Amino acid sequence: WWIALLLAALFFALGWVAARIDLQAVTRAASQLPRAYLTGLNHLLHGRRDQALEALLAAAEIHPGPVALQLALAALMRERGEYERAIAIHRSLAERQELTDEERVEVACEMALDFHRAGFLDRAEAAYRALLGGPRDGWARAALVAIYQTERDWRRCLELIAAAPEALPHARQLLMHLHCELAGEAL
Repeated sequence: WWIALLLAALFFALGWVAARIDLQAVTRAASQLPRAYLTGLNHLLHGRRDQALEALLAAAEIHPGPVALQLALAALMRERGEYERAIAIHRSLAERQELTDEERVEVACEMALDFHRAGFLDRAEAAYRALLGGPRDGWARAALVAIYQTERDWRRCLELIAAAPEALPHARQLLMHLHCELAGEAL
């Protein structure tokens, strides 16, 4: 009995220590985030997007915060149609020296999307072209094809698809469609 009682007390003590260590880690992580971020998150969870956006913007000015949080903030801006503010956030992120290569690509993609949604097709085209040949090549090609189709620039669209047909789903059908458009113009 003594051994069982001793083992039970030992396991209880180890569980209590593990719980205290975990609780300290959570407390430490929460204290690192500014209170304004938590307030903004609370507003967002309760469906008050405008108040959440203002709280997050105020927190971002004081403490730039992690890249993922800045990207989420810019996405909220873009969703509201405030493209200039979203672009400004992405530009400030792009200027950071401590970004990893993956984060740089993500910021470049988001900025290209900002330009595209804002209607700055020339800037969006340049941003998408900069992403060609990288990890988001297929996504950038699809976006460029959409821009060229909007502009009815069938030849550039054909060149883009012919350069890497495997990067786009349904490339064959798209090529047929583009040749039909060119034939229609020739007629």
